[in-house]
Amino acid sequence: MAGIYLKMRSLMFTKYYFLFLIIFGLGNAGIKAQQKLADEDSGNKFNVGISDQLLLDINLADAKATMQILLDKYLEGENINLKSNVTIANNIEALERKLINKEFDVINLLTTEYLKFKNRINLEPLLVQSFNGTGFFSFVLLVRKDSGIRDLNDLRDKDIKIFTNKKREYSIPVIWLNYSLIKQKLPKIDNHFSRVTITENANMAVLPVFFNNASACIISSETFKLMNELNPQIGNELEIIKQSPEYLLSVSCSTPNIIESVDYVKMIVESSSNLKKTNSGRQLLAIFKRDKVIPFKKEFLKSIEELVSEHDRLNINMSLEN
Repeated sequence: MAGIYLKMRSLMFTKYYFLFLIIFGLGNAGIKAQQKLADEDSGNKFNVGISDQLLLDINLADAKATMQILLDKYLEGENINLKSNVTIANNIEALERKLINKEFDVINLLTTEYLKFKNRINLEPLLVQSFNGTGFFSFVLLVRKDSGIRDLNDLRDKDIKIFTNKKREYSIPVIWLNYSLIKQKLPKIDNHFSRVTITENANMAVLPVFFNNASACIISSETFKLMNELNPQIGNELEIIKQSPEYLLSVSCSTPNIIESVDYVKMIVESSSNLKKTNSGRQLLAIFKRDKVIPFKKEFLKSIEELVSEHDRLNINMSLEN
């Protein structure tokens, strides 16, 4: 079962994921544009911000050091007079302050975090990572087939484990689950279940259900599919009783520092499409098990915007009724 987790991490929120986002934005065209900025800026820094909510099961200090070393080597190899400055923000308020103070050139966020900031801070979504041809994920609610549990109502006073990021208010599977409960006029998540456990380890979510030590779990549908392929017993013993729509999980944005440089933003987007044309680009794609990087489109946010909006509306209404 340990092998399942190691392979699963390459599907979602791997420790290398943000190094990938940083580097693909600095393809040949993007590098040239950034060199222009470097020539104009005595600081010669490329400032990258990363939400820690996108880094599961990894030492953040190690992640930062690895990203900075590799990115600096890449810049040096391209003879670019820039040094990277990577910041992993573990506090949403601190992250917002840094954005307001224009301390980042590029920021990588959960889509739920982006929705929180977008009306207050001028961020421009640029790029989305693609896996199996899509940048979207859905989530599945799993139980044992022999448990007798068939719907959310059957899970009243049961325990559930959710594979997701630490801060529940920005977790898409948590928001989806709470929305589903409220929509069915059931109690909110903490009142409906006897215990809710958030874990950054997929095995810690699935195995307790598999071994009958927990009633239910939520993971991504892609993770469940991979687990079935690696160990068919998972699919034989567990079943999906509810599945979410597909949601865009994260987005890479330019900040007010560079949004005004239209040429630079355009070059970043264009250079991302050339990733597979270079040896280093192909190696990166192989490491991350990504198909490609695709330009952001406004419609990508439609499903997550609808979820958050409806959840907030129903949550507020329910609070008023109670």
